[in-house]
Amino acid sequence: MRIAVVGSGPAAFGVLTAIHDCMPEAEVTVFDIGDDPSGPVTPPPPDTPAEPRYLKRLYATLRWAYGLTFPPPKTLFGKAPPKLDVSGAGRIWSSTYRGGLSNIWGAVALPFTDRELARWPIDAAALAPHYRRIAEQIGISGGYDGLNEYFVEDFHNRPEIDLPGNLKRLLETVKARSGIVAGVGRIAVETRAENSAACVYCGECMSGCARGAIYSVGDDLRRYRESGLIDRYVLGRVVAVDPVERRLTVEVDGKPDISEPFDRIFLAAGCIGTTEILMRSFGISAGPRVRDSGVLTFPMLYLGRNRTSREAAFALTNLIVGVDDAEHGGLTPIQIYPSFAHLWRYYVPQWLWPVFGPVGRVLRDRLYWCRIYLPDESAAVYAPTLSGDGPMTFDLEREVDAAAALPIIERFRASLAGSGFSVPKFKPIRHKTSSHYAATFPYGGPLLDTPPTGQVAPGLFVCDSTVFPDSQPISPTFTIIANARRTAFDSFL
Repeated sequence: MRIAVVGSGPAAFGVLTAIHDCMPEAEVTVFDIGDDPSGPVTPPPPDTPAEPRYLKRLYATLRWAYGLTFPPPKTLFGKAPPKLDVSGAGRIWSSTYRGGLSNIWGAVALPFTDRELARWPIDAAALAPHYRRIAEQIGISGGYDGLNEYFVEDFHNRPEIDLPGNLKRLLETVKARSGIVAGVGRIAVETRAENSAACVYCGECMSGCARGAIYSVGDDLRRYRESGLIDRYVLGRVVAVDPVERRLTVEVDGKPDISEPFDRIFLAAGCIGTTEILMRSFGISAGPRVRDSGVLTFPMLYLGRNRTSREAAFALTNLIVGVDDAEHGGLTPIQIYPSFAHLWRYYVPQWLWPVFGPVGRVLRDRLYWCRIYLPDESAAVYAPTLSGDGPMTFDLEREVDAAAALPIIERFRASLAGSGFSVPKFKPIRHKTSSHYAATFPYGGPLLDTPPTGQVAPGLFVCDSTVFPDSQPISPTFTIIANARRTAFDSFL
């Protein structure tokens, strides 16, 4: 069997795991637009603390490349993916690096429950074996806590991250609150102390992990190439698919070429990339809508007795507080971060770092940042269009409904009464994009009647969040990988 996989991000990884388990003898070609994601700043050796020279060069590079924005950009050693302009709004991420957006993701790996899957043609039981298989490969840290009241099975299989003492107090506080659950972050990060890549709490997560503790699809993609599972790796941009002959039009070095026919083609180029391929392949110039989950950030203060246990910190999500949102049918997550050094190094002139360092350590223990993701009804909506052979363009059709966050934040604020924690009544900061793009050609959609199998033409399958019926506040990456694996796995039965 001859198989083509288009893409190199989370969905492509999900497809490749199914090929590995079901069709290892197949002839597999990966078509990847992905550039090398390595940044311009050479990281320190894995077992060496980040030295001042490295940090100064890194932050000088960030400020020169990205300006002063809030929040500071998350990069891979000074390099972030490019963005696409949206008329009437900001910009959206373009997944053009090998490994896709997993190079800079926050690594939260929570499954969808039947409540998140209410509009899907499948249920959580159909995804469970694929969640389980993917969890075995990527590793998910976590523990049994309040989150299991909502996510009965969360598929974690590694020790939980070590929370700062103050956040342990917050976790104890939230346990007793009705309609609110809380737990340590379920994160795709290596926490097993005996593993050479184990997290050492250096606090440099936002600029790239030199140890490789944070899972990235690129690592497994490299292993699949070295093992021979991937027979050919074509670096080029897939423009369109012939749904009858199952041939790909591929631009390599700017020149179009037509591939040989394949028995199966799995489109896994991310919502934006796959949407453009489908529009060109089926002659659709307008009509799809990209849904982008709204995300806002607000501060939280701790004024009680300090219980911090570590000098350094884990700089991704430490704690997840879920507010049960009956009106919209699911859980609205609030991800909580400490004020890790990346947040002040980015803004403070380098000559002031020695002076500001002690202040930064105080802020880490007293000031926390909360990031709230909103349900589909509050998502931003972009309208992509195609004109001839030109690039796909985007218009803003609907802005994020930031006001929808206020009652959720108010419930969270009320739950903190008497705990030493408080949420100031500041207007939350709305992010320009969440990067959680979905739903352009959903299952059973009007433009392309995609069935639950993902097969839109004989042998042609859509595998990424393009097929999601909506944009959920729960981080979608774990589900993107698991559903891509389900799509490919079931096609081989």
